[in-house]
Amino acid sequence: MVRTKFVIAALVSGCSLAAISTTANAQDTGSQAAANSERAYNIPAQPLQAALNAFAEASGSDLLYASDLVDGKQSSAVNGNYSAPDALRILLRGTGLAAAQVSGNVFSLQVQGASASSDAAASPVSGIVRSAATGSGLPGAEVEVLGTNL
Repeated sequence: MVRTKFVIAALVSGCSLAAISTTANAQDTGSQAAANSERAYNIPAQPLQAALNAFAEASGSDLLYASDLVDGKQSSAVNGNYSAPDALRILLRGTGLAAAQVSGNVFSLQVQGASASSDAAASPVSGIVRSAATGSGLPGAEVEVLGTNL
């Protein structure tokens, strides 16, 4: 059964959270293989938020990040055949951000060189879940919090 899966990890209190989710099951056993298989990408350099939306749609990946991380940042262009992790790495060049593959087709973004705080898991989470296809908020979205190594 294909269903929309929202996965949110706890972030430091006060940060708003963006989660871009596609219609894929993040716990699907084939999601790791799908994330690492090559696909064709044609994403121009553009504001990072728009580029991340395009990446999520093209790759079928889910992205987790604090929305203030992408404000005012410009992406690099991604043109060619790449695995999802490689395409995302190229997209993020020059932004000061890095991606970590949380599971299968789920990636979290953080400042390069930042390590996860052990207190983050106990912090409240607030934010908006957005549609990867439209970028619009999804009021009433069902959210499941899973332990991660963010």
